[in-house]
Amino acid sequence: MKNIVSITDSEHMSRMIDLYLRCFMNEYIDFYFMTYNQKLLSNNLFSNTDLFILELFRRDDIGYSAEAIFIAEKWAALQKKILIISGCVKADIVKSVGYWDIAASDSLQERVSLLLDSPVSKPEEYYALREVFKDYYRPVLSYH
Repeated sequence: MKNIVSITDSEHMSRMIDLYLRCFMNEYIDFYFMTYNQKLLSNNLFSNTDLFILELFRRDDIGYSAEAIFIAEKWAALQKKILIISGCVKADIVKSVGYWDIAASDSLQERVSLLLDSPVSKPEEYYALREVFKDYYRPVLSYH
């Protein structure tokens, strides 16, 4: 049994990913979902997760931030598998196994299956995303 955790900006997006992957991969995954604002990621869940699916953008007090890039670089260094997804059409430019959007040549479930069966990516795998999303590559800001 494989554990997949999805972390997105909205609960609706997390639920959509959950439903989609359950339709195609239900027989061998346990799926957990949460939003960036929820603090549901325990140490136990973090250590037992086989793949994290992160939504690229998170909305904060000044707009959108590509927070998933920061997280992916940090967690890849901790030997975690990460897939960053977005609604953009940049996969043909990015050319990274750790990034998926609707311009990708494979389906989401195919990419998830590939990553589950692949070794952990190095943090450098996500560096190309910095340039492609440079207008959004900044830490999340909160004035609350």
